[in-house]
Amino acid sequence: MDYHLENVPSKFVTTEKALNTFEKYFGPYPFPGDGIKFLETPHAMEHQSAVALGFEYFQNGENEDTGTKPDFAAGELPDQILLHEFAHEWWGNSVSCTDNAELWIHEAFATYAEALFIEEQYSYEEALVYLNAMKPSVSNKQPVIGHFGVNHVHYNIWDMYVKGALFLNTLRHVIDNDSLWFGIIKGIPQDFKYQSINTHQILEYFNQRTGTNFTPLFDQYLRLTEIPILEIQMKEKPSGNILQYRWKANTEDFAMPITYQIASGEKKWISPNSDWQKLELGSTQVEDLDFHTDRFYFKIEKD
Repeated sequence: MDYHLENVPSKFVTTEKALNTFEKYFGPYPFPGDGIKFLETPHAMEHQSAVALGFEYFQNGENEDTGTKPDFAAGELPDQILLHEFAHEWWGNSVSCTDNAELWIHEAFATYAEALFIEEQYSYEEALVYLNAMKPSVSNKQPVIGHFGVNHVHYNIWDMYVKGALFLNTLRHVIDNDSLWFGIIKGIPQDFKYQSINTHQILEYFNQRTGTNFTPLFDQYLRLTEIPILEIQMKEKPSGNILQYRWKANTEDFAMPITYQIASGEKKWISPNSDWQKLELGSTQVEDLDFHTDRFYFKIEKD
């Protein structure tokens, strides 16, 4: 609108950074023939090549980068609506879901793209802070994937954004190979460009590229309600402390490796499944183990 034109130049800085970041991680902008347009509208919506940002975005100083580091722990991200809706050009407009039950394909990746922008412009650590600030917003009351064949846009729509992004962050750290991880999330929007796809195709893509069967993880985080719980018990014996651990999950054959850190700062792995396993700790107490709940989305129950 003409009464907001004077505020527009300040918005171009983020636009250029966003384009460079998303092309780095997701590949070339999918609609170069149409150009890139951002529109002032009464709403925000990812219309292909004409992204609606909502009237409040163009108000003076609204949600704008002031040059100081945002409080990512409080969920602050300047120009978040531009970043999110622009990411939909790759995830939603170019690669689309086949049924609204699987809108997580659009929203989880677009929300995760916000964290990738922070990782690119600030640091990996700050991106983790931003992602983990989403946890209180997760309801875990209904599955991320909804009902098929009824144009179902969910009951609690927010979980497919935030829980979906936390799932992707978990999957990245389970894979534990950033070169492979970034190759996969760049490969999907390139290999499925201008196509409608489903969760099974994304799962198979991850399975093929990694040589690992991630079906239990996809089922637990997307098709079921609860997140996995790591049950741990400490046994004190004259020979040293023993940690017993297992996953409590709703998916059959659920197993997921996770990392933890000991007092010296060394990172270690355990590979829990549904059976009790043992870890000899010597004199180390369970309180000295820092399980990386910032990298893997799960809960801990101590006995």
